[in-house]
Amino acid sequence: MSNASNGVFQVFVINTRISTNSSGVLLKPAAGMSINATFDHVTITNNSGGGLHADSSSGPITVDIVDSAITDNSSNGFNVTSGTGTQNNVVNIARSTIARNGLVGIQAGGSNAAVLVDTTLLDSNTSGATLAGNGARILSYGNNRIVGSAGSGFTGTAPLQ
Repeated sequence: MSNASNGVFQVFVINTRISTNSSGVLLKPAAGMSINATFDHVTITNNSGGGLHADSSSGPITVDIVDSAITDNSSNGFNVTSGTGTQNNVVNIARSTIARNGLVGIQAGGSNAAVLVDTTLLDSNTSGATLAGNGARILSYGNNRIVGSAGSGFTGTAPLQ
């Protein structure tokens, strides 16, 4: 992780396995800071809490997940929560697997939380593939696969271009 002088933390996690912890990954910037994170070929699995939690209650977050797996965690595979005002929390997931998590695959909460999902498998998550609440958006490009319950399903579609 690096700290740029403009208050943005750049996080790059590549070819890594994060497993058997109380929770997988927590992204939560300090007040007045922001986080840009990229997870590429990462496996987050078998954590007794959730897989990845992005919390923008103190500052904006952008997360890109590519060719990764969030599986077999006891809680949500992915939990995206937003703050108020300009504290956006935007997550892009592409060519990944979110499977067999103890609650939902992707949970998003808050009007500034948005998850865009492209070519991803949401497989057998106990409480469903997705759960969007309090104005959050979980958008599909229409090329994802859901095995088992959809949960609340996708809140909309994003056009392929």
